[in-house]
Amino acid sequence: MKLARNPLFEIGNHSYDHRAFSMPCYGLADATDKEMEILRTQKILTALTGRVPKFFRFPGGCGKGEDVKIATRLDVEVVGWDVISGDAYLKDPAKIIQKVLKETTSGSIVVMHLDGGPNSPATALALPGIIEGLKKKGFGFATVEELRLTSKGK
Repeated sequence: MKLARNPLFEIGNHSYDHRAFSMPCYGLADATDKEMEILRTQKILTALTGRVPKFFRFPGGCGKGEDVKIATRLDVEVVGWDVISGDAYLKDPAKIIQKVLKETTSGSIVVMHLDGGPNSPATALALPGIIEGLKKKGFGFATVEELRLTSKGK
């Protein structure tokens, strides 16, 4: 996977079936085997990329303390976000750009989707404007690992 070899990207685990770890969660089905959701994806991503993913994001952001403990026991660190780009429901790239630029602060993690198609058709169109706009505001970009190390003072 070319993307996995790019040092500007980190491939993280987002579960196998995109099921909710805690309910209710935006209409997602309930994850009946939470460990399998993480472990199965870890195995696939490791085989595809040659790297063991370090990070996990709950589908829909729906995870509770007990779910975080499961992830921690499986040796993945849970990562959330503080800016929802809206690309999963906004179809106008200008509105996505405006939302992200308005809400982003130092250390923000912006959640966006790579789907395209009917689920997030404007993501690719919005991304160049988001990057340009954030740079104009003086922001830089970091991997989750770099952000994590910075926040821990390392």
